[in-house]
Amino acid sequence: MSPAPLEDKVREHWLVAECVAVGDRRPYIAALITLDPVAFARWKQRNGKPATATPGQLRDDPDLAALVQQAVGRANAEVSRAEAIKRIRILDAEFTVGTELIPTQKIRRHYVLDKYADDVSALYA
Repeated sequence: MSPAPLEDKVREHWLVAECVAVGDRRPYIAALITLDPVAFARWKQRNGKPATATPGQLRDDPDLAALVQQAVGRANAEVSRAEAIKRIRILDAEFTVGTELIPTQKIRRHYVLDKYADDVSALYA
């Protein structure tokens, strides 16, 4: 299965900037997710979260987790159970062109998986 359609569906959510599905030779599909900085700032203000909090600091916040899980749930509704994202990890980062993204805004998958290897490992711990 190509991860692109699943990632695209998750990215349709207003809070999600990027989604990278992982799972090659793993027991299940998981995803690394980055948040849109402007939308995240608005969400923090509306939900009484500290203005200086980063996505990584709030990744375990139940309100944030539930909102991101909604995006994942919509994507999962369009695939089989075996192809569904089982776990997510919100990254404390923004992807930029030239590092994680190529000029056409596509993800440099191998680069991301290497750079965030610890986060990927945490998804399977």
